[in-house]
Amino acid sequence: LMVEILATTLTAANPSREVSSFFTAEGPPPGTGQFLMAIKPHDADAFAQRLEALLSHIAGLDGARLPGMRRAAAIETSRREGIAVPTAYLETARAMAAGRG
Repeated sequence: LMVEILATTLTAANPSREVSSFFTAEGPPPGTGQFLMAIKPHDADAFAQRLEALLSHIAGLDGARLPGMRRAAAIETSRREGIAVPTAYLETARAMAAGRG
């Protein structure tokens, strides 16, 4: 909600519910806004420790998730178990590598 307020209301841009698609040329320009904020913590190490504690607490709550958690878990699973690749893809890649494709 804060991102929506800062990036639209303060900049007089369209709120997300009114933005047209970025993926098609149909309709008016999206009319989005941008809001940049720079923050310099007084004590960067203390900030990092407090942020880590907060994020760890949130991640430990039943049903809660943080952005990137699902992706990090998928990457870890892929590293541990590998990635399933259809046999036809492997055969094509091997043929190409051997100069036959």
